[in-house]
Amino acid sequence: MLLTETGCSYRNHLEALLQLEGVRPLQMIEFASIEAIKQCIIAGLGMTFLPKMVVEK
Repeated sequence: MLLTETGCSYRNHLEALLQLEGVRPLQMIEFASIEAIKQCIIAGLGMTFLPKMVVEK
């Protein structure tokens, strides 16, 4: 799972939802850049959850 930095509101929301559902990702990679996350996703290197407004062109 590709994640934004600790403290990011997107990440906090996702972590709260995952905890509520009892889901714990096996591997997590943290990025300081949303653009870096998007490029990794395009390359097929993982999955993430980001707000629609962040990924719309």
